[in-house]
Amino acid sequence: MAEFKIEEPKFNPQQIEEISQRAQELIGNTVESPQKREVLKEVIREKIQTAYLPKVNPQQQEEEIPAKFSQIKNLPEEKKVDALVKIAIQDSIADAVKNAQKLGPYYIDALHDALVDEFLNILIQQKKI
Repeated sequence: MAEFKIEEPKFNPQQIEEISQRAQELIGNTVESPQKREVLKEVIREKIQTAYLPKVNPQQQEEEIPAKFSQIKNLPEEKKVDALVKIAIQDSIADAVKNAQKLGPYYIDALHDALVDEFLNILIQQKKI
């Protein structure tokens, strides 16, 4: 079986742009200047919640998700969240949530927390927020 390697992620530019735009909307609609981390926490929470909604095309990457899941579930505990974060950044948050759901509720919470920090770093580096 192929090993699931954690390496430097390649970003899904469309997803980065969506998150950046939504964060800018939330920052722009408030009188106070909220902390960037709190704004991203809300944006990522929204993305995770929409991942629970059924997709129009349910066959989209159905075979790829179980393959990734079988690799993730065999990883040591401390590497599972890193693998989910990599999927979220490279592919989509929805794919990562589907895999996290199969692992259990702890992984959805851990994924959310890790993604907030990860996307905050990415957006700051790209000067999008």
